[in-house]
Amino acid sequence: MADAQSALTGAYDAAECAPEEYAAARKMLEKAQAASKAEEYDRARELAVTARDLARKAAKSAKARRGCSEAAQKRREKS
Repeated sequence: MADAQSALTGAYDAAECAPEEYAAARKMLEKAQAASKAEEYDRARELAVTARDLARKAAKSAKARRGCSEAAQKRREKS
């Protein structure tokens, strides 16, 4: 689960530049957390791996949208 959380944290541009993909990763992580809370550990692990992969995909999509990614970074630097 930590890998999925780390991947989402690392995909900060994706929230703005690939919002649909980022939201899918976030939702999958929430499902993984719920499965873990319900003590469904194998299912939680599967969902966490999927969340990690989705977050990585979102990060790549955000980087591919250079204009958006660069603009997001500049806005972060100003704040």
